[in-house]
Amino acid sequence: MKTDPVVRCADDLRAVYPKPSFGQGLAFIAVFLVFQLIAEWSGWQWLRVIPFILFLIFLLPVIMRLQRDYQRVINALVCPHCGQAAGKTFTKQGILHLRCQHCGEETRTDSLVLYQGPPTKI
Repeated sequence: MKTDPVVRCADDLRAVYPKPSFGQGLAFIAVFLVFQLIAEWSGWQWLRVIPFILFLIFLLPVIMRLQRDYQRVINALVCPHCGQAAGKTFTKQGILHLRCQHCGEETRTDSLVLYQGPPTKI
């Protein structure tokens, strides 16, 4: 009986995701509260949006780096059938699959891709 190969990549994909930081969340809340108090005392209501603008300015590069690193790991996955970089991925019932751009074979991985957060190893 022939078994289909499974590409092991969940650990590599999980390593791309940053670890949550309690200190960064606390710092954002502190900055948010300071701007809210200054806006209340000074009467300048436009100051209330500055924490959100700063949040977006700092969050956007993190998201861009995450996408770049995730794509780099995906592009490095090798097709077990022909030995070349697979290059394309798709999900089937939440499980990440590779579709080789050279030989056309589809290969299952050990990654369950949910909508939020890093993939789960199955």
